[in-house]
Amino acid sequence: MRKVIKKDISDAVYENFCNEVSNESLVYKLLNCVLDEITNQLKKPGECNIEFRGFGTFHKKMMKAKLKARNPKTGETIQIPAHYHVTFQGGKELKFK
Repeated sequence: MRKVIKKDISDAVYENFCNEVSNESLVYKLLNCVLDEITNQLKKPGECNIEFRGFGTFHKKMMKAKLKARNPKTGETIQIPAHYHVTFQGGKELKFK
């Protein structure tokens, strides 16, 4: 399993962003760059964890194929193939009382 930490994302964002000179929409471009890098890491083959300490972790896991599932609209029995599933688990900063 591949583990991606905040430093890995930060380095990738820096490499893609350091040539920008315009301040016009700096924050928007930076945010898009970060989200694109998270998406690119999740698109790579295999299971993956992207961890932002204190904020949370994105988990990409393989879900097993289901041999029998039922379409609730038609009642037809269908087979669901194996696929990847992404979840987010909030860190300490996102736990509210």
